[in-house]
Amino acid sequence: MNKKLIVSELNTTGDMFSICSNNESLQKVLEYVSVSEADVEKLFQYTHSIGKNTIHDQGKTGRCWIYAGIRCIEYSVQKKFMIKDISFSRNYIAFYDLLEKVNYFAEMVFDTTDEKTDSRLLSHLFRTPIQDAGQWAYLGNIIDKY
Repeated sequence: MNKKLIVSELNTTGDMFSICSNNESLQKVLEYVSVSEADVEKLFQYTHSIGKNTIHDQGKTGRCWIYAGIRCIEYSVQKKFMIKDISFSRNYIAFYDLLEKVNYFAEMVFDTTDEKTDSRLLSHLFRTPIQDAGQWAYLGNIIDKY
C-alpha cells in the first residue's frame, strides 16, 4: 500500500499540520508512504503557522514531543471553540509518561528475576532504568489511557 509522497501536493491534499490536528502521528502516515531523500529535504522545509499563543519553555527536559503535541491540541481547541488563548498542562502528560516508564521498568525487573546478576540484559536495564525523552506517538497513547 506504499504510495509515493509528492511534496508539491502537500498544499492540496492537506498540510503537515492537518496530520497533527487529526491526532495521527507522522510515523503512522509514513508507514504507508515512501519518501525519497530529496522529498524529505523539501518536506521539512515546509512550515505552517498555527497562530500565537503563550510560549512554554521546556528547557532541557527532553519533553519537546509533549510541548509540540500539546500545542497542536491547544490550537485545535482554540479553532473549534473560538477561544483566544488556552493552555493545557504539559506536566500532567509528563507525570503519566514517567509513571508508564516506571511501570515498564518494574515489569522488566520482575521478568528478569532468573537472569544472572552480571548478565548484559540486567546491565543494560539498570544502566538507564528510566529514559527522559519520549516520542510523538507516546502522547496519543498517554492521552487515550489517562
